[in-house]
Amino acid sequence: LQSETKTDGSTMRPAEVLFDELSPEAGRLLIRGEAGTGKSTLLRWAAIESMKCESDYDSSSFHFTTKSIAQAVGFKGAFHKRTIGIWQNSSTKVTAEEAATFGLFPKASESDLDPEKFLLHWRSHIPFLLRLRDCLEGRLPSPDEFLKLIAKELGEPPKNWVVDVLTEGKALILLDGVDEVRGDFRESHLLEDLTSLVSAYPKNYFVVSTRPDVVPDDWLSVLDFREARINPWGMRDREELIDRWHEAIAEGMRSLGEEPGRFTMLATALKGKLQENPRLSLLASNPLLCAMICALHERDNEHLPDRESRLCERLCFMLLDERDRHLYVQRVAAPPGYTKLDYEDKKLIVRSIAYHMLVARQQSVIDRAEAIQKVAERLPRMSQHIP
Repeated sequence: LQSETKTDGSTMRPAEVLFDELSPEAGRLLIRGEAGTGKSTLLRWAAIESMKCESDYDSSSFHFTTKSIAQAVGFKGAFHKRTIGIWQNSSTKVTAEEAATFGLFPKASESDLDPEKFLLHWRSHIPFLLRLRDCLEGRLPSPDEFLKLIAKELGEPPKNWVVDVLTEGKALILLDGVDEVRGDFRESHLLEDLTSLVSAYPKNYFVVSTRPDVVPDDWLSVLDFREARINPWGMRDREELIDRWHEAIAEGMRSLGEEPGRFTMLATALKGKLQENPRLSLLASNPLLCAMICALHERDNEHLPDRESRLCERLCFMLLDERDRHLYVQRVAAPPGYTKLDYEDKKLIVRSIAYHMLVARQQSVIDRAEAIQKVAERLPRMSQHIP
């Protein structure tokens, strides 16, 4: 990430370092990044990191639970004989000072470990990850409604639980996708609600993501938000993703008792092809597109089209047609006649939905019900495919 400050200018920092620099006095961050560069993934990472260090505490004494220590040790690689006892004895509790020695403070020296610091560290906070696309007309839910938007299947939390967490300053609020809110609602409803939330509960951490040019510079500066940008990735980043994608597939095959040897060779072959063809490598310019190319390369037995237009067309065909057939889309709910459409017809439907989203609604997302409705509206024009 490239952080930007008025005093220091722009500096490059790994995402983890930038998050670790957050403090109760400077705990607000606006992250800008192009489509597909991993903004949503970054916010999910932050939520998972804070959940690893989930803790039980009261105002008089602070204790880490067995779960938090076991997870922290598992993910951070720390090891201690006492950990074995903690893992096996669910009633064991460990003080914050002991927990600090197990690696809960990344990149901290022994002299820096202060048990009280962890109460203020963002990793000790309870994450609330809200997708702004799910907020009707850009309106943020009231705190008591947070969990309905995040995981409604969990049911109702204890009364006033979310408000209590916010009041105590123990929340990590992650708002993903300012760009997915329509422009007029973004500048009125969303900004108004975010201002109210920050003003009512200023002691919490707030991280917001958006595409770069959707909101002006210093959009949230009045609320003391710092800004950071996700930098364009280079060849090293692309090759690391290719390796990790194939390693993940290989690991899945091992779990099924299959031999994954060919995936190492596939990764090497794909990296070579992208290096040899700069025009194709430009399409692998972000994690999302690069992962799609990995899947296509594996599916087509190491073959890639030699031109950008052909590669784009092949990727669309894989997603719109082949994927539907392989996943047996006809078994799930779909408007009558859809499963009989060919690829060209599906492209026409997708184009009409894209026009509706970007021109009529000025949004980059659409909910499932509305998308199905748009498909159903388009199908009568393709009557030759409907029984």
